[in-house]
Formats: sequence, C-alpha cells, structure tokens
Amino acid sequence: MARAAFSSRQSRPSLSGLGPRFLPLGAFLSRLPGLLADPLPHLGRATVILGVLLLTGGCMGMGSGPSGPDPFDSSGPGIVFMEVRNTLEQEVIVRVRAGRFYQDLGAVPARSVTRVTFPWNEEGRLSVQIEPLMGGRFTFPPREVVAGDILELVIQQPLEQSRLQR
Repeated sequence: MARAAFSSRQSRPSLSGLGPRFLPLGAFLSRLPGLLADPLPHLGRATVILGVLLLTGGCMGMGSGPSGPDPFDSSGPGIVFMEVRNTLEQEVIVRVRAGRFYQDLGAVPARSVTRVTFPWNEEGRLSVQIEPLMGGRFTFPPREVVAGDILELVIQQPLEQSRLQR
C-alpha cells in the first residue's frame, strides 16, 4: 500500500531560531487563563473587559458608517464649478468634503490655473482641503454651497492665507 504524499504526522520546522520573544501558540493558549485571571490588578477585571469591548467595537466600525445620501453621487443633476489658482512651486492635491463623504478633485500643477467640476446634489456645507505634495495640509471651514455655484480657490504660502470664495 502506498503512503500518501501528505501525512498528518509531518514534522514541523524548528522555531527555535526566531528569538527569545517567540511563544508558540499552544504555550500562549495554555497561559491565557492565568493572564485573564488578573491582567492588571490595580484596574480590575471589569475595567479591562470594558476597554476590550470599546476597542473591538471601534475596530468593527460601529457608528462610523456614512449617514444619508452621498452628495457627490454623479447620477444627480447638480454640479459645482471651481477655478483653482496654485501659486506654489509644487503640485497640490485638492479634495472636497461634506460630512463623512469626500471626493478627490486631483492634483493641480505648480504655478497654474485649473478649472474643475464636481457633482453636488444638495444644498449643504462643503469644505475644501488642500495638500501640497511636499508636506502640510489645510482645510477650509465648511461653507454653504448649492448646485451651480462657482468657487474660486487661490492657493498660496502659508497655506492658511489661501482663499476660497464664491
């Protein structure tokens, strides 16, 4: 009778060369009840459990989903026009935000004027973020924008002196 090429009793490679911090999973699991018994004696078990629940809830994205329709949905009828004048010696990334939604408008080359449009399907507050490729970032405070608006953005140094106007 021929032996199978793969056996459930194959030898495992040695893990001894991985350094002093390595702890095999079996050894970790065998120590786990002792670790959970009193992980931080001065905080108490209830505090540790609450902390773990809060961390796992945040990682699962509880409450972080977008609410309402996407104002940048291109299937709607509204459009906003923006003229971007970049006076910097470097390219700048321009992004628009509305609540938790955002849309990248792209990179504006150094010392140039670019005209862009983006879908805007509601009356609401919009903020514009500018980010030069060589560092720094500035976000304008949200402002009321309606479909059909024409915005002018002038990017200059320092970024805080840049202007966004209708």
